[in-house]
Amino acid sequence: MATVATRPREETTLPLLAVGLGLVVAGLQWTLGIELSAVLVVGLAGLALVLSRPELGVLFLLSSFLYTYPPWLVNAGPVSLNNALGGLLALVLFYRSARTGDWSYLKRPEVLLLGAITGIGLFSRFLNPFDELTRSLVGELERRGQDPADILFGRFAFFVLFVAFVRDRRYAYAAFVLAIVLFVASGLAGIVRVLGGEGFAGYRANWGLFVAAAGNPNRLALFCIIAILALRYLWQSRPGFPTGVSALVLTPLLVLAVFMTASRSGVAGLALAGLLLFFEGGVSVKKLLAGATVVVLAFPLVANLVPERSLERLSVLPGTGREADPLGGGSIERRGYGLQVALDLAERNPLIGVGVGNWEVVRYLRDPARYVAPPHSSYLAALAEGGILSLVLYLVLFARTLRNYNEAERAVEARAVRDAWLFLWTVRTLRTGFVVFLAFSLVGDLWRVIIFHWFIGLSVVLQRSVCEEGGARR
Repeated sequence: MATVATRPREETTLPLLAVGLGLVVAGLQWTLGIELSAVLVVGLAGLALVLSRPELGVLFLLSSFLYTYPPWLVNAGPVSLNNALGGLLALVLFYRSARTGDWSYLKRPEVLLLGAITGIGLFSRFLNPFDELTRSLVGELERRGQDPADILFGRFAFFVLFVAFVRDRRYAYAAFVLAIVLFVASGLAGIVRVLGGEGFAGYRANWGLFVAAAGNPNRLALFCIIAILALRYLWQSRPGFPTGVSALVLTPLLVLAVFMTASRSGVAGLALAGLLLFFEGGVSVKKLLAGATVVVLAFPLVANLVPERSLERLSVLPGTGREADPLGGGSIERRGYGLQVALDLAERNPLIGVGVGNWEVVRYLRDPARYVAPPHSSYLAALAEGGILSLVLYLVLFARTLRNYNEAERAVEARAVRDAWLFLWTVRTLRTGFVVFLAFSLVGDLWRVIIFHWFIGLSVVLQRSVCEEGGARR
């Protein structure tokens, strides 16, 4: 007797709908303190969409970490919309995993490495507590933003959701394009602020309107460089008049934005990105002409529009005898002192550090001037707060991420994939951008910014989509 094949029963998330709706309603009403019956009709439809397509919920979380939403929408206490959505997605993930028995996302090396780093940071903090009196001496330090321990755990939880839910490359492309568009918009907005006589310290390009982290000029410079790389690889992957014109128009403007940030690390990162592009795949006449064209277009913009104070700050470098210059000299001095403190802390707590979030408290207590500042280096921060063990795990994670990009590129080049140009544009931009990001991290606090998890999460999704799940069928 022939057996009739039956389709596996489609999983449903309807049992979770009431729970999710209750969480959202309670969170919003508690946060806003008003009746939301008019909003709930739209909210219910959005909730149903997120439950049926959790990838969209993950993309919303990513956009909320990138974009500057109103405080009441994102970070208005323990039951904010972000936290409610993250909790709902975690519930959906557990429900699906329990039904299907698929817990493979927890076995990914990247998840294990980030989980270990998070665990070490939190455990070290538990072993190195500060009493309330000590923290009160620091004044507003601990209350000026979200607790670093909460950020570390929250980013790890987001990363798990990203890796677990984002499996279709279309959502990975959406996450990539979303960030690039916001980076370009942030760079152009920074130029507008400087031309309007505004900006950080009154002359440095910054604007957190589109990307919250772009309120810091150094980070804005990094975002502009990543956008420049995206324009270059788009032209390479999809040659044509529209992409060529876009690259030639926007690239000089983004170069201008980098110089307007007056960020020395930004200019150095721009030079590094140029060298990587120039030598990647060998030198050619086309590359020479493209580079020369960008220089010709960007030079008059930089020479005529960048404020004199920005150019003066860029000229203040260690070893030039201008370390006492008020435009940038103080920054160099503070970074030097921070280096000494970080190395001292690493010697005293070499294995697991002083604990996540404890750097600034320790620095405040040790500094006779009671000056509070971050380490200005992600490597130093990892070493001071998580010890040698955390730093080594980070380095292994970086090597794994670069390997993911290389494997993904080779796999797509070796087979017929319909979206090959889009895939190669994405993976090449991310790989080169990640190298620049790691260089920036030597002089910047970047590993808790969401772009860090964006780089690593997309490397997992892209590598898995072509090396483990078969790329030809998508």
